Amino acid sequence: MVSTLPLQTLLGAVQRRQWHALFVVALRRALWGSTAVVALATVGQLAGLTMPVGALLTAVGALWLLLLARAARQRPGAAACALWADRHLGGASAFTTWLETVGAPSATANKPAVAWLQQWTEQRVPESLRVLDERRAPVQLARPLLALLVGLALAALVSMLHQPAPTAAVQAAARPSPAASSASRQTDSVAALAPALETVPLVSDVSKALRAAAAREAAARGGAGQSPAAGAGKPGDEQASAPAPGATAAAADQARRGSAAAGTPAA
Repeated sequence: MVSTLPLQTLLGAVQRRQWHALFVVALRRALWGSTAVVALATVGQLAGLTMPVGALLTAVGALWLLLLARAARQRPGAAACALWADRHLGGASAFTTWLETVGAPSATANKPAVAWLQQWTEQRVPESLRVLDERRAPVQLARPLLALLVGLALAALVSMLHQPAPTAAVQAAARPSPAASSASRQTDSVAALAPALETVPLVSDVSKALRAAAAREAAARGGAGQSPAAGAGKPGDEQASAPAPGATAAAADQARRGSAAAGTPAA
């Protein structure tokens, strides 16, 4: 059996390089596609059609998964790798011919030609591997990545500037009802009248004390200081009816002490 180890080594290297290039292309397309999805979402938000963040992430994730799965399924075969090596590594169709000749019934009939082809391919494989190592395909992922970042920045800016207006239901819920407003006003009125209502018993006690002091003062003046003249009794009565300043102050102090002892707040 004819050995194909050198050619298989070359075809394996070519296959890995081609598969890597397919994944790079898939990544590039996924970045451009994500940029397009973000741009559409931004335009829709400007037009008033807000796209949920979950739906946006789902669309971008589905796009990436689809493109990467497609690249994984497109793994190049041996024939495609031999053809690529003939075109780009100087094989001159020798690698494809050798791959088709190995295992064919005509290989035993044309032994001198097959031996010569084998010798040529074995001599060409090291040079082809060197050319393959020196051949570096550009990745070219900087531009789509930069475009995606710019699109995300614009989408965030538009989202901050165009906040959705509150709906009628939210406004109705935030607006207080008439019953709640009336109850709030009644509560405020009761709270305002509470201090005045607390001072009513104190004023009543002070008034009673003042009247009692005035009555005692009038009785004392009427019994001890009667005048012989009949006409002088009327002015005395009028003066007795007015409470003295000292009695008024004493009555007020007594009323305050009584209110403080009973638990009523001082005036």
